[in-house]
Order: sequence, then C-alpha cells, then structure tokens
Amino acid sequence: MDGKEMEKEIKRYLGILAEDFQNRLGLAIDGLTGKIEAVEKRLTGKIEVTDKKLSSKIDSLRDELIAHRDNTEVHAQRAKG
Repeated sequence: MDGKEMEKEIKRYLGILAEDFQNRLGLAIDGLTGKIEAVEKRLTGKIEVTDKKLSSKIDSLRDELIAHRDNTEVHAQRAKG
C-alpha cells in the first residue's frame, strides 16, 4: 500500500469515526432532551399544586382576618354604646 492509498484509507476511517461520533452525540442529546422535558413537566406539576395550596391558605387567612376584624369592630361598638 503506497502513501496515497494509506492517506485515502485513513481519511475513510476518520470519516466513519466522525459519523459514528455524530450519531452517538445525537442519541445522547435526544436522551437528555427527553429527561429535561420530563423534569420540566414534573416541576411544573409541583409548582401548580403548590400554587393552589398556597392560594387556598391565603384565602383562608384572609377570611380569618376579616372575621377577626368584624368581631373586633362589634366589640368596639358595644363598648362605646
């Protein structure tokens, strides 16, 4: 095998390696993308549940404060009267 044939064979081999690497990299990226999307979906769900719970607790606290204020105003009016 002369120098030109050897160079041609090395280039062909490097082309095969580059293509294989590109395929493997594509598979790795696809796998990571899927995992990222799954984590995003899970986190979004947890955020939505937390938001609903927090909103419910805030509404409950608001109602308690209103009731307390109303009760305090009733006591103040009775004390004046």
